Amino acid sequence: MLVPVVFQQVARRYAADKLLRPYTQAVLPLTVVSGVAELPNNVIVEALKFGTLANPADDTQTKKYTYIASWADFSRPLTPVTLQLGYFTVVTQMTGDFESDLYVVEPGSVYAPGAGFSGNMILTTPVVPLVPVNANDPVNAPQQLQQEIQKEGGIINAMPAQMPWKEGSRHADGRSASSSHSVRTQSGLCGITSQRRDEP
Repeated sequence: MLVPVVFQQVARRYAADKLLRPYTQAVLPLTVVSGVAELPNNVIVEALKFGTLANPADDTQTKKYTYIASWADFSRPLTPVTLQLGYFTVVTQMTGDFESDLYVVEPGSVYAPGAGFSGNMILTTPVVPLVPVNANDPVNAPQQLQQEIQKEGGIINAMPAQMPWKEGSRHADGRSASSSHSVRTQSGLCGITSQRRDEP
C-alpha cells in the first residue's frame, strides 16, 4: 500500500468521526482574488461541511459563511433569508493535477463570475497530513494520528525510510532513522505545537 494512500485513508476516517475530527483540523490562510482562492491539495473536500471560513479583517466576526456542496445551488439566486449569510463552495478541475478552487460570496451578495471579494480569509477544516519529502523531515500531525498511520496497512516495516518517527527504522544505507530526527505535533484540540526528539 502506498504511503500517500495510507495518509489519506486514515485522515478521512478521522475526519468522518466527530470525536476524532479535531485531530485533522488545520488553519489555512487563503488569498482570495475576485471571489476565488486556490485550495491546498491536502484539504479533505468532502469534510468541508465541517469547516469554517472567516474574514480576519472582520474584528467582531459578525460575518458568517456556510458551505454549499452543490455548484448549482451556489450559483443560483438566493432568498433574502439566505443572503444574510456568506457562502462558499469548491470546484475541482477534473483534468491535469485535479486542482481545487474555493469560491466565496460575501453576505448580502450573489455570485457573479469574475467579480466578488478580494482579500485574506482563514479556512479551518480537516486536512490530510503531508507525506514527508525526505526521511528526516518532521510530520505535522498529532501523535495519535501519526500512530494510526503507522499501523495502517503494515507500512512501518515495508517503508521505514518514509516513516521518520518509527523507532528503530533505518535508511537504505543502514543509518538509524530515529537517531537524529524530531517530530513536530500539533494538537487539533488545543492548537498547541510540541516537539519531541527520539534518541537511539
